This record gives sequence, C-alpha cells and structure tokens, in this order.
Amino acid sequence: MGKSEEKTGHEELHRAPTVADENLSHSDSPVPESSPEPLPFTLIHVGDVILDTYKVLEAPIESVMGRIIRVRHTGWDVDLMIKQPRADAFQSQTNKNRFISEAEIWVNLGLHPHIASCYYVRDINGLPSIFLESMDGGDLREWIRRTHKDLPKDEAGQKRLLERILDIAIQTARGLDYAHANGVLHRDIKPDNILLRAGGDVKIADFGISASFTPADTATGHTISGTRRYCSPEQLQGRPATREMDIYSFAIVVLELFMGDISWMVGSAASIDLENCLANDLRLAMPDALKDILRDCLNQAPEKRPSGFSEVESRLLVIYQDAMAVPYPRERAKAAADSADSLNNRALSYLDLGEPEEAERCWEEALYINPGHAESLFNQALFLWRDGRADDLMALQALDRITDGEKASYHQGMIHLERGAPQKARDYLKKAQTLSDDETAYQEVLSQAQTLYGEMEIPVEKMEYEYSVSVYKDHKDRSDFSALIHLKIFQAGNLPKAIQKKIYAIFPNFDLYAEIPNSNMLLLSGWGSSVVRLFDPGPQRILRSFVPPKIDGEQMTEAADFYMDRNLIKTSCYYHDAYANGQAKWNNLIFELPSFQWCCNWQLCRFHQTSLALRHEKEFRAKMKEAEVSLQNNRIGEALEILQSARLMPAFRRRDVWIKLYRQTTKYCRKLRLLGFYQSPKFQDGEDGVDRKTSYFEISPDGKRIYACRNYGATAGLFGHLEKGDLRILDAETGRLLRTIETFGGAFALNPAGDKLAFRREGRLVVLNLLNNEEISVELVKSVNHRWPAITFHPSGRYLVADGCVFSADNLRETNAGVIEASKYIVFSPDGKTVAANVYDKSNHKQIIRVTDFVSGMEIGHYSATESWNPCFAPDGKFIVVDAYSPGFFSAENTQSEAEMVTCCTADGAFILAGSTDGVGTVGIHLKVYDRCAPAHVVYSRTFSDFFGIGDVLRFSSDDSFAVSSGGRLVRWNFNWEYEFPGWHDWDEGARPYLDIFLSLHPNWTDEDFNSILIPDLQNRGYGWLRPEGVRAQLDELRRAQRARNGNWLTRAWGALSRRMTMR
Repeated sequence: MGKSEEKTGHEELHRAPTVADENLSHSDSPVPESSPEPLPFTLIHVGDVILDTYKVLEAPIESVMGRIIRVRHTGWDVDLMIKQPRADAFQSQTNKNRFISEAEIWVNLGLHPHIASCYYVRDINGLPSIFLESMDGGDLREWIRRTHKDLPKDEAGQKRLLERILDIAIQTARGLDYAHANGVLHRDIKPDNILLRAGGDVKIADFGISASFTPADTATGHTISGTRRYCSPEQLQGRPATREMDIYSFAIVVLELFMGDISWMVGSAASIDLENCLANDLRLAMPDALKDILRDCLNQAPEKRPSGFSEVESRLLVIYQDAMAVPYPRERAKAAADSADSLNNRALSYLDLGEPEEAERCWEEALYINPGHAESLFNQALFLWRDGRADDLMALQALDRITDGEKASYHQGMIHLERGAPQKARDYLKKAQTLSDDETAYQEVLSQAQTLYGEMEIPVEKMEYEYSVSVYKDHKDRSDFSALIHLKIFQAGNLPKAIQKKIYAIFPNFDLYAEIPNSNMLLLSGWGSSVVRLFDPGPQRILRSFVPPKIDGEQMTEAADFYMDRNLIKTSCYYHDAYANGQAKWNNLIFELPSFQWCCNWQLCRFHQTSLALRHEKEFRAKMKEAEVSLQNNRIGEALEILQSARLMPAFRRRDVWIKLYRQTTKYCRKLRLLGFYQSPKFQDGEDGVDRKTSYFEISPDGKRIYACRNYGATAGLFGHLEKGDLRILDAETGRLLRTIETFGGAFALNPAGDKLAFRREGRLVVLNLLNNEEISVELVKSVNHRWPAITFHPSGRYLVADGCVFSADNLRETNAGVIEASKYIVFSPDGKTVAANVYDKSNHKQIIRVTDFVSGMEIGHYSATESWNPCFAPDGKFIVVDAYSPGFFSAENTQSEAEMVTCCTADGAFILAGSTDGVGTVGIHLKVYDRCAPAHVVYSRTFSDFFGIGDVLRFSSDDSFAVSSGGRLVRWNFNWEYEFPGWHDWDEGARPYLDIFLSLHPNWTDEDFNSILIPDLQNRGYGWLRPEGVRAQLDELRRAQRARNGNWLTRAWGALSRRMTMR
C-alpha cells in the first residue's frame, strides 16, 4: 500500500467500485427524518488498528456525547485523536446534518496556533469521525483541578501561577478572536473544550460539535446550544448565537481559573453573583483591572459587553505587563495558509460528509496552488471517473501533470488496477518501486493485486490484429465468426435520455452500442472513434476503454459489429482514409473482458502539525521579505534566486505575494526554457459549447481582462451572413463576467493601448471608449461576402480597418492611409507596414494567405490556406506563422507547406505555441511548444481532455504567463517558465528590431512614450535587463540616422531639381 494511502472503512479491502457510495451520489430525493436503528459503538481495545492505519494507544474516553480515541498513524508515526459522536445521536437526520455542518466549520478553520487542528473527517462504520491533533497536556478542566489541589503558598509561586492563568486567558482570547473573524461562533466555551500542550500552548476544541446534540431544555422549552453552567442569559433563552455569548462564557472560564470551581447550575447566575465571588471565593489574588474585564464581559446586557475578543486581548496584555513588569512574550501568530496537502485532505473530508461539490472546489484550489500535486490530481481524477464525468483514459491523462516521478508511476498503477489492467499496473508500480528510496515500497499493494488477479505476468488484455481487404459491399463476409455469439447492435437513441447525456459528455461520437449477455454492461462505439468503451449503466460509468494502435499508419474509425466467445469480444472495425477503388480496409480486434476486482483508496496527504506549519510559514514570509528588499535595490539576480528557491520550501504555494514578486522580478529577465503548462482550474468560462460559441477573443495589454465575442443567432443581409451575439468582458484570472455589450457579427478589435473597443452594431461600426464609456459610430456601406469580416486596429492605434476600409480611429472618417482586403482574418506586422489576410484568390480559385504592403496594397507574397487558418506575425516581424496541421513558417526567406492548426508566438518570439483538436475519436486538445530556432523541435507537448476542442484563436498574454484558446468555451493555460538574469547591460543588438518598430509607429515619440510603451515592450520581449539610459542612447542614434537619411534624400532631390532647372 502507498505511503499515504489508507482504507476508507472496515469493509473488505477491494470491493467493486460503485458511484453510489453515498458521498458520490447526486440524488435530489428527500432524506427521511428518521433512519434505521444505529449500531452501538464498536468495541475498541488498546492495540487495535482502525482502517488498517490507526493504532489505538489508550482506552477510549466515552461520554454521553461521544468518545475520544487516541491513536497513532502507523504510516506517518504521528499521534492523533479521533472524536466520534454517539451512534444514537444519528437517529435524527436533523442532528446528523447539524453535526456534519459543524464538522465542516471546524475543518475550514485550518491551522491556527490557538485552535485544535481538525486535519480531516473520515467515515468509520457510518459515523463521521473527526481526526484532531493530539494534545499531551490534557484539557483545562484537569489543569484547574490539579492546580487548585495544591496551590502555591509563596509569593513567587503565586506570581508564576498568575502569569500562567493570564497566558491561558490571552491565548484563548486569540483563538476565539480568530474564529470570530472567520465567522465561526463556538457556543460552548468551557474548560473541557480548552486543550493544553506540555510546552504551554493553549488550543480551543469542539467548535459547536457537542452543542449540536444538546437536548431541549425541559424547564424552558428552548433548545439550548452549549453547557448550561457557562451559558449567557440570552443563550439560555434560546436566542440566535452571537459573539457576545462566547465573551460571556469566556469570562466564566477565567473566573473559574481563580476560584477552582463554580457553584451555580446556570450561567446567568454568574453575573448576579459576580461581586460576591470576587470578594469571597477567589483562591488566588486577581488584579483589579481583570475584575473590571469580568464585570464588562458578564454584563446582563449583551450590547454593553466588549465589542470583540481583540478588545479583550488588548486589555489582558496591559494587565500582563503591569503584573509581570515585562511585555507578553508570545507573538500574535497568524494562521498557516492553506496548502495543497491540507486542501486535498479537506476535500476528502467533504466527500465523507456528503458534500461532493465542496470537495471538487477544494481540489481546484489545491491544483491552483500546486498544479502538479499528486494526491489532488489522483483523487480528483478518480472522483470524476467514478462519477461518470470522465473515462479511464481521461483519468490517466490527468495524472500526466504529476511532477513527482515516483508518485506519478504509483498513482497510474492504481488507476490501471481499478480499470482491470493488472499487467500495466504492475509495470507502473515496479517503476515507482525503482524510483523509491525504500526497496520494499509498494510491495504490499503488489502482493494484494496478485492475490486478486493471479499471476500478473499474464496479460489480461489481449489484442490481435488480422489484416484483410474486402469489397465494401461484401464487408459482412465473416466466416471465421460463425461459431461466435453475435451481439445485437442498437442505436444510441434506444438508451434513456439521462444515460445518453452522460455518455455524450465524454464520448460525443457515440452512436452504437451492444449489450453483453448475462451482464448489465454495454459496449460503446462511435463513428470516427478509435476507442471501444465498456460502460456500466448502473453507476453510469465507463469502466474501461480499449484503444487499438494504428495499422499501416491508419487509425480505426468505428467498430461496426460485436461477437462474443466466453469472455472474449471480437469486433470488426474499419479504418479512415481507407476507401480506394471501392475497397475498404477491415481489421478484427479481439480483447478479453477485464475483471474489475480492485477499488482504489482515496489518497490522504501527510499533515503538518500546527507549530511546524507556522514555522514554515514564518520562514516563507521571511524569504518573501528578503526577495522584496533585493528587488527594491535592483538586485534582480538575487531576488530571482530567492524566489526560485522558495518553490522548494514546505510552505510554498502559488499565493499572491509570490506571484506578484515573481512577475515584478522576471520582467527584468529572459526566458531560458519552459518548465510546463497546465489548464487553469481557477478560470471558469461557463460556456455550453453549443448554443453560444466563442468565435473570437483578445487579451488586454495588462493581462487583466479578456474580451470575447459570443454568437447565438445568424442573419443575412447587406453585410453578408453575420451572426448576432454579444461581447463579453471577463476577468482573466477567474473568467468572471464583468460586462456584456451587444454586437452584430463575430468580430471586434481592441486597440493597442487597451482603452478602446471596435465592433459592429446594426450596420454601423462602433468605437467604445472603455475609460469614459463614450461611443462614436459610422455607417458601413460596403458589402462583404465573409461571415465574420475582421475588424483590426493598426499597431499605431491611429487607424481602424473594417470591411476593406481604413478609418481614422479618432473620428471614424474613412482615409486613404492604406489599402486592404475584407477578410475573416487580418493581421498587421508589428511595424504596421505589412498586412496578412486570409482571402479567396478568384484568379486561381483557391483560399490563400496574401501578404501585402499596407500603403500601396502591392502583394509581397501569398500562401495556400483554408478559410479557417489564422496567421500571426512574429513579434520582431521577421516571419509569419500560418495555421495548418504541423509546424511551418512563411517568410521571404523560408516557405514551407505545413503548419499547426492554431498558433501563436511568445512575446520574445523564442517559442511558438501550436494547438489542435484530436479528430479521431479521443476528445482532447493537443498543445505543443516549438523552439523558433529549431522548428521541428518540440520542447514541450501535452494532451488535455476537453469536449469543445481548441477553436480558431490561440493567444498569449503580453508577459507570456498564460495563453487562452477558444473552442466552445474559453480555456486559460498557465505557463511556467524558467528565467535567468544576465546582468544589467546598456545594449544588445537583439533588441534593435523592437526599436525600429517603435520608431515606425511613434516617429515623434515623447518621454512618456519611451517610459510607458517602449520600456514595458522590451521587458515583455525579454530585454528588461537593458538599462533605460542605454536604450535611449540607441534610440537617439537611430533617430539621428533616420533624420540624416531623410536629409540626404531631400538634398539629393533638391540637387536633381536644380540641375534640371539649370539645364533648361
């Protein structure tokens, strides 16, 4: 069994997996108020092992509310406490729901130095059990009894005791202040719920857990939450919980610390009897200022009590300093930030609490913090697969993101075991074993798998390929199949709608299925699909996918018939691109139905104790401060080294402070290589991919906004076949909709400065100023034949191109500044001198990418294309990337015949991102990153599962930190680059093209243009390490040279004119 794996119940280790394991059920049916008679507590003895993982260290402590079991995690060698409610408390569904709700609250409080950490919740015999950090100092009740049994007599001893009491009070106040700040009210503050460590730490436990099951008070008829002896008057009356109730209970606890015990039976008596207690019942002298605090906290009127525990803490700190003559020594520590580990454990807690949506949210947050987090990726993939929203291939693809080689191999092996492929599982587990430092690692899981599946040397999956060619009309001639059972084929529409919808979400090409005799399982096939899938209609889940390899370079397109011989399935399938002269290529695929005997266990992460987590947190914050100081002092290399090393720290996570510092630092650096990229779990577009398809988008220059056009209705008219739609402005980080603008036609443009939008509306070209929301518009009168004729701003921002016309961007007056053709895709070179457009060449009757001079309209070159190809220029303008099916570049020096489906360049032009949609059945997006200097070299390649495809547009943000693609929805891809700082330099010739472009677009540049346009542009291009003064010197030299050339031209022209006049 893996290092962090545990069993999820007392059931057999490997029962058959079902989606309806309660925590995976999405049923909306009402739950009855009462449930069957619960089982009593399972007898537990010292030495017993719970869930094959937790060894019982002491006899359980049982009470009317439940029991506490002190255990040791045998895999991690860490002591924990398990808190279980009594089974009879779950006779009422209301009580059960209340307990679950309160358990969620405690889990979400995270790690705080004064909160007893709830690491996770697991289901044990039907009872949600809370796993807590073990406290070796007992509870405050025990401490009070022990201390007051033998009070010190001497002054020094009494002073030490007063110091400890004030210490306990301050730590408790801090814990409650943190809970209140996070919207959590305790409602049951008492000495039993305040735990101690031998080192002096104080932690609050039981956040409303025991209060959830307190029976109704028979005297008043109110439901009392809390313990009566510590309740405020309004709490005894059953009023809604408030923070003033906790303040009242806290004051009673502090009073008890000085009295040793309390005599009243209801807490309301404390305020009445306070003065008598202060005068006669104190066993230890209490400072007068502390008496004043108790008077305020125990006021009968809640509004007259302190406003919160921060006020109480401040007053206690003053009392401590006055009494001890030194400041209070403990720093006010913050809670440790969530880590991917803690979020993964929290997700599993939500599963056992029956909250799968919350579990998914936790996994998404965990993967935002650490995109390669092994346990989160595995658990999320396993959950989606069991829930029927992914198949086994998608689950395996998700594990490709795991960065740890050993963990990646182990988790892939576990998925293969559950999909019934033990031989592949063995290979991955053996690989994980070789990568592990422990030679015996994973031996237990290998032995268990062998017990279930037999000798794993024998492959369960058998594929044989018999190649034959037959006439298409005679393709049913299968004499070798005569002895087999022919499975009847059904159309997809015969299945219930709910099941169809579930399958189509994963397998859009699905159109045929066959029923397996003596089984509920179905064989699924689809046109254009190379995969045969085994589907279980019970849990509505694809259990196994069979993927045949290519034969003679061709991929199977559909399984047409199914035959069965015992547990062997034989299917005849044909291959795409296989029709020639009436012939069709056929192959017989034989595979064995797998045996599904393994159920993977959820993967918990080893937790960090609060003190250790807080120390790591403190070290991380110190690193961030160190990096910030280095950055402020222009020690860029030092800051970069600190930030890159921080990735290896235990407390590292992709939090805002690190991201902000890293982006500020890397703008002065240059890219070395790509470490990886991943689909952002935080970005949610929410498109359905059918009714409203995103046709085009742009990213704002600062990378904070995405502007996306969405179409939802077609109409024909003067301006060709256009689609009505809307222009959505989205937050680039989350995909949250910020604004919607109604448009007409699937095209728009964002100007280079990012402050103006141009689009069509009701036959007019509209320019919207995003700063003041003012619009200008002009009527479009030119007819075009393109469905989405492009709208494009000139790189200078001075001109706007629409429907083959050039307008002034300031007033929308048509100009003769340039010549351009109407096209679906138009792109300018960075200097604005050249235009590439996807147009139809009428003379040759074909689609081409035509490159022309903007001013004259003269053709420079052209390139064969299809209507969907979207060209883009390299940042330095030296070549064009054209879209097709494999990498290729088009320039004056180099013409190749192939390119990728969708492409874009990084800001420095060093890398090219190319994307395509798999069109042969396995729905996915293929993304490849090419080295510009070696076009055939793929530096990074990934395949992602996505039902909507890659779309027609792919763009990088200005700093290359992310890219966005447009299929049926927008998808954000986060990129992780490795950088280097080459040191400060005055100049590098590689930056000269960008200065030329700047001068071309801004011939009369100003200091503001230099600082706000050129310098940020050079930083994005990988030249942020050039000193601005060195760049300015080069720019001045270029401008002088330009003026000299212009002057020489005028001199020559004047001389020629003078000579002509003299000759006359």
